[in-house]
Amino acid sequence: MTYPNPADSRDFSDRHIYSKSGRLYVVLGDWSPTLLVFDEVTFLPSSGNKEINGIGEMVFTSDNSKFFYWSQYGWDAGFAGSDVYAYSIHVEGSFVKEDQSILGYPNMDRDPLDTPILLVESQGMIIAKNKAFNMGNLQEVIGTFPELIYAVDVVNHTALGKKGIYDLKSFQKVQTINLAGAINIFYDDKGNLYYFINNFLFINEPHHFY
Repeated sequence: MTYPNPADSRDFSDRHIYSKSGRLYVVLGDWSPTLLVFDEVTFLPSSGNKEINGIGEMVFTSDNSKFFYWSQYGWDAGFAGSDVYAYSIHVEGSFVKEDQSILGYPNMDRDPLDTPILLVESQGMIIAKNKAFNMGNLQEVIGTFPELIYAVDVVNHTALGKKGIYDLKSFQKVQTINLAGAINIFYDDKGNLYYFINNFLFINEPHHFY
């Protein structure tokens, strides 16, 4: 599959592809990252969809009926603020904006660009940057963490920053850690933590940091 990229593309630093319900959701690396949707079998553009610009990171609900993303305009320059958006996905593949937060700069920063957007469906929560939103009403911020959040442990109901582990209900720190320099941070469904530092893979069992 090939697709012409804009002249300002930075695909080398920000290309992500999601396979969901027979469709490929492709985010380009242009100045206001563009979301394109293709049929997973034919690689043809999915009918009924329009391009969405400004995708920083995105996440899908477990039934693939909705996706959320935090917005990005620019890389080094551009707009310094961000917000969270929700789109519902119809059966035939088209999608429509359903909700958005109303924070923007300086209440929600775009940078750094390596932060994921995390969905905690069991608690009806979306986490982006250091904010926790009501996934059913993105204008409601239900909690604020003291640092950026990079992963969620749904087994132990905690959120992970690079300096601490936080309770998902109280948003208070339950353990101090040091993950400076860590990238590609995630938990598996058993609560084991994975991350890379200097190209080395580390795997930590729940609440054990070395």
